[in-house]
Amino acid sequence: MVESSLFSSENLIGIVGAPAEHIGTRFNYARKESEKGVRYDWLIPVLNELGLNGFAPNQPSPADSFRRACSDIPKGYIRDKEAKMKHKITMVLIDEAANPIVRDLQVTKVNQKGQSSTDGRLVARIQFDRETQGFSVRYGWQAGHDYTDCPDFVSERVEAAQEAYRKECDLVSDQQLAGMIRRILESCGITVRNIPSAWTIPATREETLKALVTLAERMNEEIEPDIFNVDTLPVVSTKKTRKKITADAVAFALSKLNKVLREEQNNIAFATDIEKQKSKSQGRFQSEAQSVMSIIEEYELLIGEAMDEVRQAREITERNLKTFCASPSKQATFKANVEEKRTGRKLRKNEVTPIYDGGKENTEPATPARRFNMGAADQVAAAM
Repeated sequence: MVESSLFSSENLIGIVGAPAEHIGTRFNYARKESEKGVRYDWLIPVLNELGLNGFAPNQPSPADSFRRACSDIPKGYIRDKEAKMKHKITMVLIDEAANPIVRDLQVTKVNQKGQSSTDGRLVARIQFDRETQGFSVRYGWQAGHDYTDCPDFVSERVEAAQEAYRKECDLVSDQQLAGMIRRILESCGITVRNIPSAWTIPATREETLKALVTLAERMNEEIEPDIFNVDTLPVVSTKKTRKKITADAVAFALSKLNKVLREEQNNIAFATDIEKQKSKSQGRFQSEAQSVMSIIEEYELLIGEAMDEVRQAREITERNLKTFCASPSKQATFKANVEEKRTGRKLRKNEVTPIYDGGKENTEPATPARRFNMGAADQVAAAM
């Protein structure tokens, strides 16, 4: 468990008296997927106990559990040493949105050079009923006239998936865990540029970090060793440190604002009720932007330096979102480009470009309110 004195000033190397010289904590982490899995009924009480219940993932849906359980069916090859051939199982997604979910299994022979030597033959159909949560399978001719005898190695994998489904229903997916940890960190800190697993947490938000460190320790102790390893290091106020954190904070804020803009452009462009989505998108932008500004303002107080670039970027982002909302042609262009990308064709340059690219708004230059005192504006432009 984390000692209460972990972040106290007496334990900080380099502190010179005043607590104000402690800016925050550098946090690094490394995760790996648990072989046992993390049970939902274990995670939720622990999050409640640590005050992190606001970040709890949704309980896994039966359909998602079915999808995760089936993910191992087509993996790799099955070798036939006598025939000097390999078999490849392909899982064909027939209808993922319907009830039941339908998937076909196809087997193809592959030679030693990795070339398909036969056309794939259908051998089984699996179905998942959303209402009854039933995971059923039909092999060979029982699935239809187009199906042939099912090899044992296919039925063995399907049976393993059926068994895995019963376990997956109680587990939080690794993607859910990764998203939860990301949301916790975004609520209390900023990333170190170009190092996604390294974060700087301001002294004003270290209680949240303590809770996350405790969660990591409990996962390692109670679930499985070394699935969530963390390291913390105090950050003290020096000229070099302040410059670095300023650059990191601005880059983080610009990236987050750009991401929110693009997500809401996508939501508006593909909405069935565009007017309703416009209001919803603008409300979400205001909420996300205020969350970003809250952390930036706390860093400004700790560092003693204003980050006017972030305020300017917020104004540009908000203006671009309003312009997008008011322009059906921009919405149509955005939608067409996204659909073109989805079909695999080369994406034409989007008419709506990033909101802030080293001092540029769309194609028109925007004069920054000020420059970073270490050339950080140039670094941010290079990263965008």
